[in-house]
Order: sequence, then C-alpha cells, then structure tokens
Amino acid sequence: MIYDYDKIYNELEKFFTDNFAMNKDELNVNVHGLMKTDIIDRESEYEVNIELPDVNKEDISLTFDNGYLKVTVNKRKLEEENAKFTLKERYYGKISRTYYFGEEFLRADVETSAKFENGLLKIIIKKPVKLNQEPKQIKID
Repeated sequence: MIYDYDKIYNELEKFFTDNFAMNKDELNVNVHGLMKTDIIDRESEYEVNIELPDVNKEDISLTFDNGYLKVTVNKRKLEEENAKFTLKERYYGKISRTYYFGEEFLRADVETSAKFENGLLKIIIKKPVKLNQEPKQIKID
C-alpha cells in the first residue's frame, strides 16, 4: 500500500493559509499542483510518472530509502529584465514530495531506474522478490 504523507501537510497548510495568511497569493503553493503524479502498480514493479514542466534534468534529485521515494526539484526562475507582471502564477524555487511504498522495501536492495523526457519523469521501482514465508517442514529419517 502506498501512503502520501503530503496530503496531511497540504491540508494543514491550507487551513493556516486560508485562516491566517496576510498575502494568500504568495503563501498558497500546493505541491500536488506542481508535481502531478500517477503511480501504476504492476505485478513486478511500480511505475511512477510525475509531470515537471519547465524543469531541467539537472535540477531533479531522487532518493529511495527505507521504502520512501523522495523527489526534489529546484525550479529556476527565468530572469525577466524590467518585467511588470499583470499576473504571476508560476512557482519557482525548491519543492519536494515523498511517497511511501511499504514495509517490503525496508530491508530489500531495491532496483530502481529513472528517465526524464519532455517534462515527464518516469521512475521504475522493482518490487522485492517475496520469499516463501511458510515454515519449512524437516523430514526425519
């Protein structure tokens, strides 16, 4: 089972932003809106697809540790000299998102791969081979 711990964080952030923020336009940054994600559960692997438009491959960091996949992106701001914005909705800066893939990944040497093409980050996480969990009967000669 996969858990998305960012959901709790975003609910708390929304509560405090909606009720206590002075400038809601600056504070209301939703990580889920910046990292739209699909996770496909296949028989032998998970396929994680994350949309990262206007991001360079060099600005993406991936780690997988103790069942957690962490994706960190540093979205660089394009400098606009003497620009006067009428509307500015795009977010620039460092964002991260964490996904939990379960206990079976805690003690396993996990095989992973990643590919970034046309603004789509595709991560493959191979599932650990499940060993026979039933006790083995020993025959006495």
